[in-house]
Amino acid sequence: MRSRISACRTTTRAQVDFTDIDADGRGDYLLVNGATSAWLTNGGNDLATPGWIEDGRILGTV
Repeated sequence: MRSRISACRTTTRAQVDFTDIDADGRGDYLLVNGATSAWLTNGGNDLATPGWIEDGRILGTV
């Protein structure tokens, strides 16, 4: 599940950041490409408990 986010959204490493935005101590996935979208780390890795939860756009186009 984790690699699917990376592979589907961008192939440019400069657009990806891992930062803890929900203060749970785990790095969340940020995609920065004009706007910033976030996926929160959930700790799982299957359909019942997905590894990432889409948080949507957290910062508009800059």
